[in-house]
Order: sequence, then structure tokens, then C-alpha cells
Amino acid sequence: ISSSFLGDEIRQLQRLYKGEEIIMFEDKEQNIKTGFMPSMRLKTLDLEDPTVREGLRISLELFSRMNELSKKRNVDFLVILIPTKESVFSEFIEHHSDLPSSNMIDKLISNEREVNQLVKGYFKDHSIEFIDVLDPFRNAAGSIQLYPNNFGGHTNKNGYRIIAKAIEQYLAENNKDCFNPN
Repeated sequence: ISSSFLGDEIRQLQRLYKGEEIIMFEDKEQNIKTGFMPSMRLKTLDLEDPTVREGLRISLELFSRMNELSKKRNVDFLVILIPTKESVFSEFIEHHSDLPSSNMIDKLISNEREVNQLVKGYFKDHSIEFIDVLDPFRNAAGSIQLYPNNFGGHTNKNGYRIIAKAIEQYLAENNKDCFNPN
């Protein structure tokens, strides 16, 4: 039940009952129908919050440690940067003053861009390999359904397919064979 339409509806009602704002967006021309929760996602990307900045610092340090540990064991380490749903659909929702909480949506997208630049800069400076799947997601956003028609931020099979293809392409371009340890 929890992975069904009924489960989605119950979770959405629970969030609404708790006072969380869910912004539903529909663009029939682009075949987009989905929901956003920018206030919830902004809590984890609000760089004005010292706990978020400290969490980012700790996370980056842990990525460095994981990378170092992998190198010591001759194991390739690769990070996949998965964007928020709001960033994927930014072309359609950013600076869209007709949407409720448009200022919050804009702030979330702006903060995520800043965090993305900080993370990628850190990874480059520390020789941590990564794949950013934002562009492939954005390119597909108007043509295929990437997320369920609800507020959830996890992709559906189409989104996971994009991630898998990005990894496959990266491995091919970098002559890596994940099944051959040599």
C-alpha cells in the first residue's frame, strides 16, 4: 500500500496536516504534472543556516576520506550528483511569480546552484571523480515523466535510467570496466 497511489495520497495528506506546503505544477504543453516542496528542500540547502554550512563542510570532508580509502585499496570512487526536482524543472518554475512561494522556489534553486558549484570545485581540487546528472535530467524534463505525479523528490524508472546511462557513458569514456578489477 505504501508504494501505491493510495500511499502517495496518505503521505501528501500527512504533510499537509503538518502544515508543509506542497506546490502542484502543471504544464500541459510540456506534459509536466508534479508537485514541489521547496520549503522542506530549502532547509537542507539554506547556506544562511550555520548548521547547513557545517553539514556541507563535514560531508565534503567525508567524501575526501572515502576517496582516500578507496585509492588505498585500488578501488575507483565515483560520486553521482543528483539534483533536486526543483532544479530539474527550474526552466519551468524559476521566476514564475504565479506559483505560490515563488520567492522560496527561486531561493532554493539559487542556493542549489551555489552548493553545486562549491561541491564540484571541492571535488576537482581534491581529485574526486563525479558525475552531475542535472543536464541529462533537464534535457528530458519536458519530454518524459521523470517523477511520480506527486510531491516526492525520488525519480521513477525513467529518472533512474538517466542516471544509469550517465554512469555507463562515464565508464565508457574513461575506459573503466566495473566488472574487471584489473
